[in-house]
Amino acid sequence: MLRLQELLQIHRTRAAAGNATERRVALETIRALEELRAYRQKEPPRAHRAR
Repeated sequence: MLRLQELLQIHRTRAAAGNATERRVALETIRALEELRAYRQKEPPRAHRAR
């Protein structure tokens, strides 16, 4: 699963390269965030690690 920062970097790179319009990148980012939120709601809570 990609992390949020990785997703944002991919979308920024695509927009900078001219592979997608800014609006399309924004819509894809929102869609990806919604998918990530749905995925996280389904998975069981993780145990916190002791530092």
